Amino acid sequence: MEREKNVNRSLEEITMDIQWNLRKLSAALDRYYGHEPQREIGGYTEPASKANFDPNQPRDPRGRWTRMNIDDAVNHLNENALPKPRPRGEKGECAKFVRLAIEAGGVKLEKAPIPAYLYDPYLDNYFEKLTPTPPPMYKPQKGDIAVFQPPQNGKHPDGHIQMYNGEQWVSDFKQPRRTDGLWPGPDYRAFKPPYAIYRP
Repeated sequence: MEREKNVNRSLEEITMDIQWNLRKLSAALDRYYGHEPQREIGGYTEPASKANFDPNQPRDPRGRWTRMNIDDAVNHLNENALPKPRPRGEKGECAKFVRLAIEAGGVKLEKAPIPAYLYDPYLDNYFEKLTPTPPPMYKPQKGDIAVFQPPQNGKHPDGHIQMYNGEQWVSDFKQPRRTDGLWPGPDYRAFKPPYAIYRP
Protein backbone atom coordinates (compact mmCIF):
# COMPACT_ATOMS: atom_id res chain seq x y z
CA MET A 1 0.00 0.00 0.00
CA GLU A 2 2.81 2.39 0.95
CA ARG A 3 4.61 1.58 -2.29
CA GLU A 4 1.45 2.39 -4.27
CA LYS A 5 1.21 5.78 -2.51
CA ASN A 6 4.81 6.53 -3.42
CA VAL A 7 4.16 5.66 -7.07
CA ASN A 8 1.07 7.90 -7.16
CA ARG A 9 2.93 10.74 -5.51
CA SER A 10 5.72 10.44 -8.05
CA LEU A 11 3.27 10.54 -10.95
CA GLU A 12 1.63 13.67 -9.53
CA GLU A 13 5.01 15.35 -9.15
CA ILE A 14 5.93 14.42 -12.72
CA THR A 15 2.62 15.84 -13.96
CA MET A 16 3.24 19.10 -12.11
CA ASP A 17 6.75 19.40 -13.51
CA ILE A 18 5.58 18.75 -17.07
CA GLN A 19 2.80 21.33 -16.85
CA TRP A 20 5.10 23.95 -15.30
CA ASN A 21 7.80 23.45 -17.93
CA LEU A 22 5.32 23.49 -20.80
CA ARG A 23 3.92 26.78 -19.53
CA LYS A 24 7.41 28.28 -19.32
CA LEU A 25 8.19 27.06 -22.83
CA SER A 26 5.01 28.48 -24.32
CA ALA A 27 5.61 31.79 -22.59
CA ALA A 28 9.15 31.88 -23.93
CA LEU A 29 7.84 31.29 -27.44
CA ASP A 30 5.29 34.07 -26.90
CA ARG A 31 2.50 31.89 -28.22
CA TYR A 32 0.01 29.91 -26.16
CA TYR A 33 -0.44 30.67 -22.46
CA GLY A 34 -1.86 27.62 -20.72
CA HIS A 35 -4.18 28.15 -17.77
CA GLU A 36 -2.30 27.00 -14.73
CA PRO A 37 -4.38 26.37 -11.60
CA GLN A 38 -3.29 28.43 -8.63
CA ARG A 39 -4.20 28.87 -5.01
CA GLU A 40 -3.98 31.65 -2.46
CA ILE A 41 -1.41 31.05 0.30
CA GLY A 42 -1.27 33.61 3.07
CA GLY A 43 -2.31 36.42 0.77
CA TYR A 44 0.00 35.35 -2.04
CA THR A 45 -0.65 33.18 -5.07
CA GLU A 46 1.49 30.19 -5.97
CA PRO A 47 1.45 28.24 -9.23
CA ALA A 48 -0.22 24.88 -8.87
CA SER A 49 3.07 23.18 -9.57
CA LYS A 50 4.42 24.73 -6.37
CA ALA A 51 1.21 24.22 -4.41
CA ASN A 52 -1.54 21.59 -4.67
CA PHE A 53 -2.31 20.57 -8.23
CA ASP A 54 -6.07 20.63 -8.75
CA PRO A 55 -7.01 20.71 -12.46
CA ASN A 56 -10.70 20.87 -11.56
CA GLN A 57 -10.38 24.28 -9.90
CA PRO A 58 -8.42 26.55 -12.22
CA ARG A 59 -8.29 30.13 -10.94
CA ASP A 60 -6.42 33.26 -11.91
CA PRO A 61 -6.84 35.57 -8.91
CA ARG A 62 -3.89 37.80 -9.83
CA GLY A 63 -4.24 38.01 -13.59
CA ARG A 64 -0.91 36.26 -14.16
CA TRP A 65 -2.01 35.02 -17.55
CA THR A 66 -1.97 38.54 -18.97
CA ARG A 67 1.40 39.32 -20.48
CA MET A 68 2.77 42.74 -19.58
CA ASN A 69 2.81 45.31 -22.37
CA ILE A 70 6.46 46.29 -22.06
CA ASP A 71 6.15 49.44 -24.18
CA ASP A 72 3.28 50.78 -22.06
CA ALA A 73 5.15 50.01 -18.85
CA VAL A 74 8.39 51.63 -20.02
CA ASN A 75 6.61 54.69 -21.43
CA HIS A 76 4.84 55.25 -18.11
CA LEU A 77 8.11 54.98 -16.21
CA ASN A 78 9.96 57.31 -18.60
CA GLU A 79 7.23 59.94 -18.40
CA ASN A 80 7.10 59.98 -14.59
CA ALA A 81 10.67 59.38 -13.45
CA LEU A 82 12.74 62.30 -12.22
CA PRO A 83 15.74 63.31 -14.35
CA LYS A 84 18.19 62.74 -11.47
CA PRO A 85 18.25 61.18 -7.96
CA ARG A 86 16.43 62.82 -5.09
CA PRO A 87 18.54 64.92 -2.69
CA ARG A 88 20.51 62.84 -0.18
CA GLY A 89 18.40 62.12 2.88
CA GLU A 90 15.09 62.33 1.00
CA LYS A 91 13.26 59.00 0.87
CA GLY A 92 13.08 57.46 -2.58
CA GLU A 93 9.99 55.92 -4.18
CA CYS A 94 11.50 53.37 -6.55
CA ALA A 95 9.03 50.62 -5.57
CA LYS A 96 6.04 52.89 -6.15
CA PHE A 97 7.26 54.09 -9.56
CA VAL A 98 8.12 50.61 -10.83
CA ARG A 99 4.87 49.15 -9.48
CA LEU A 100 2.82 51.81 -11.28
CA ALA A 101 4.78 51.14 -14.47
CA ILE A 102 4.07 47.41 -14.26
CA GLU A 103 0.38 48.11 -13.74
CA ALA A 104 0.41 50.56 -16.66
CA GLY A 105 1.62 47.58 -18.67
CA GLY A 106 -1.57 45.71 -17.82
CA VAL A 107 -0.43 43.52 -14.91
CA LYS A 108 -2.41 44.07 -11.72
CA LEU A 109 -0.23 43.70 -8.64
CA GLU A 110 -2.20 42.78 -5.53
CA LYS A 111 -0.85 43.25 -2.01
CA ALA A 112 2.43 44.49 -3.40
CA PRO A 113 5.13 45.01 -0.79
CA ILE A 114 6.31 48.50 0.16
CA PRO A 115 10.07 47.94 0.66
CA ALA A 116 11.69 47.45 -2.72
CA TYR A 117 13.78 44.45 -1.66
CA LEU A 118 10.64 42.40 -0.94
CA TYR A 119 9.78 42.38 -4.66
CA ASP A 120 12.15 39.41 -4.67
CA PRO A 121 10.47 36.91 -4.34
CA TYR A 122 7.09 38.71 -4.75
CA LEU A 123 7.57 39.04 -8.52
CA ASP A 124 7.98 35.26 -8.79
CA ASN A 125 4.18 35.26 -9.01
CA TYR A 126 4.24 37.28 -12.21
CA PHE A 127 7.49 37.08 -14.17
CA GLU A 128 10.35 34.74 -14.94
CA LYS A 129 13.35 35.07 -12.63
CA LEU A 130 16.60 34.73 -14.55
CA THR A 131 19.05 32.40 -12.84
CA PRO A 132 21.82 32.32 -11.87
CA THR A 133 22.21 36.00 -11.01
CA PRO A 134 23.57 37.50 -13.08
CA PRO A 135 22.97 35.08 -15.96
CA PRO A 136 26.06 34.31 -18.05
CA MET A 137 26.72 37.06 -20.63
CA TYR A 138 23.70 38.97 -19.34
CA LYS A 139 22.54 41.87 -21.47
CA PRO A 140 19.50 43.76 -20.19
CA GLN A 141 16.39 43.70 -22.33
CA LYS A 142 13.68 46.32 -22.42
CA GLY A 143 11.32 45.64 -19.53
CA ASP A 144 13.81 43.72 -17.36
CA ILE A 145 13.36 44.41 -13.66
CA ALA A 146 16.21 44.30 -11.14
CA VAL A 147 15.51 43.94 -7.41
CA PHE A 148 18.34 44.67 -4.97
CA GLN A 149 18.70 43.68 -1.34
CA PRO A 150 19.90 46.45 1.01
CA PRO A 151 23.65 47.13 0.93
CA GLN A 152 25.54 46.11 4.06
CA ASN A 153 26.29 49.66 5.22
CA GLY A 154 22.66 50.13 6.30
CA LYS A 155 22.11 53.35 4.36
CA HIS A 156 19.40 51.90 2.11
CA PRO A 157 17.28 49.60 4.32
CA ASP A 158 14.49 49.31 1.73
CA GLY A 159 16.76 48.07 -1.04
CA HIS A 160 16.07 49.14 -4.61
CA ILE A 161 14.06 48.17 -7.69
CA GLN A 162 14.51 49.41 -11.26
CA MET A 163 13.36 48.68 -14.82
CA TYR A 164 15.39 48.78 -18.03
CA ASN A 165 13.85 51.06 -20.65
CA GLY A 166 15.96 49.81 -23.53
CA GLU A 167 18.68 52.42 -23.01
CA GLN A 168 19.16 52.84 -19.27
CA TRP A 169 17.87 51.67 -15.89
CA VAL A 170 15.01 53.74 -14.46
CA SER A 171 13.35 53.76 -11.04
CA ASP A 172 11.92 56.94 -9.53
CA PHE A 173 14.72 58.67 -11.45
CA LYS A 174 16.60 58.06 -14.68
CA GLN A 175 19.82 56.44 -13.61
CA PRO A 176 23.07 57.47 -15.31
CA ARG A 177 24.31 55.15 -18.02
CA ARG A 178 27.40 53.40 -16.70
CA THR A 179 29.88 50.88 -17.99
CA ASP A 180 30.14 49.01 -14.68
CA GLY A 181 26.76 47.32 -14.81
CA LEU A 182 23.36 47.92 -13.32
CA TRP A 183 24.26 49.16 -9.83
CA PRO A 184 21.92 52.03 -8.89
CA GLY A 185 24.39 54.03 -6.80
CA PRO A 186 27.82 54.14 -5.15
CA ASP A 187 26.79 52.16 -2.05
CA TYR A 188 25.45 49.36 -4.24
CA ARG A 189 28.57 49.38 -6.40
CA ALA A 190 30.80 49.26 -3.33
CA PHE A 191 29.02 46.48 -1.41
CA LYS A 192 27.42 44.59 -4.32
CA PRO A 193 24.43 43.18 -2.38
CA PRO A 194 22.46 40.22 -3.78
CA TYR A 195 19.95 41.02 -6.50
CA ALA A 196 17.50 39.29 -8.83
CA ILE A 197 16.55 39.90 -12.46
CA TYR A 198 12.95 39.40 -13.60
CA ARG A 199 11.89 39.27 -17.23
CA PRO A 200 8.24 39.91 -18.22
